[in-house]
Amino acid sequence: MLENLGRSLQNPVVVLTGSLLLVYVGMEACIGNWAYTVQSVARQTPELIAGYSVSAYWLGLTLGRDYQG
Repeated sequence: MLENLGRSLQNPVVVLTGSLLLVYVGMEACIGNWAYTVQSVARQTPELIAGYSVSAYWLGLTLGRDYQG
């Protein structure tokens, strides 16, 4: 199993794709944290409501990606 991982990591396309995925997921996490902070700190939204609204936003994006009509 580890030999397959090592062989895969020698492929530049795999390394580039993995790096881009890491950046994309990191940006999504940062945006989620920022949106929560804006709602709870700047707009004085109760923390529970801010958390629910940010979660609902990401849930909507997730369902929208999976829905193919």
